[in-house]
Amino acid sequence: MVIVNEAYHPTETSRRADVILPSAQFGEKAWTSTNSETHDRLQPELWDAPGEALPDWQIIAASPDHGPQEFRLRRTPVEVGTSSFK
Repeated sequence: MVIVNEAYHPTETSRRADVILPSAQFGEKAWTSTNSETHDRLQPELWDAPGEALPDWQIIAASPDHGPQEFRLRRTPVEVGTSSFK
């Protein structure tokens, strides 16, 4: 079984997928990043994602068998992004 987390469809990969999980793309999700100097930055959500699209971390957290426990306990990307620093 091939499962794809994709913001665009169809693509070469999504054409072969058994399951396509609609993913939010840049601007449709808030996210955190850390540079090589360990400076954290929050990128805000600029507009709503269409349809059922979700941020990547929410797709992972929704999988009870595969999502990391720490993701399932978080509610925002800030909580997910900063959880490894505590």
